[in-house]
Amino acid sequence: MMLLCKIFAFVALFSLFYVQADIDDNTQINTRKVLGGITEPFESSDNLNLPAWKVLKNAADFKAAGAHLQQALKEYGYIIRQSHLFSEVPPQERYDIFLSMAKLLKIMGFHQRAEVLLYESMSHTQTPFEAHFQLALLGLEKEDLAAAKMHLKNCLFLKENDSLI
Repeated sequence: MMLLCKIFAFVALFSLFYVQADIDDNTQINTRKVLGGITEPFESSDNLNLPAWKVLKNAADFKAAGAHLQQALKEYGYIIRQSHLFSEVPPQERYDIFLSMAKLLKIMGFHQRAEVLLYESMSHTQTPFEAHFQLALLGLEKEDLAAAKMHLKNCLFLKENDSLI
């Protein structure tokens, strides 16, 4: 019985790290990883030339669009916390990451954290129109009309022809 348990544990451990290579009809090697019964491709042909931060950001954007808010926040947070990834991200993309995280936090009801991220996002762009707009919306939700007015004025300064403002 003990030997059977050891064999089962070894098979389960081996299946976690098993890498399988299949050969397609076009004699192209298709590498797949089997992890806990779930098969995923290591990399698709679209992601071969993309930097790691871009792949993670695209995955987070996809999860955010699919209403998987916590998973998207986790992906964005991973990019920010990993200095080797975050240092490669261009400033405009950093702005987009912080802005996306703030929008998700706002949807989830974490208004103070969203506000902090919106202020942080402004340091990564020359035209923080969207950040000011989101801060104005937060001000309106908190019924802080003075803050909302200030941020809407900043929006008008940045995009004076925007009919929404």
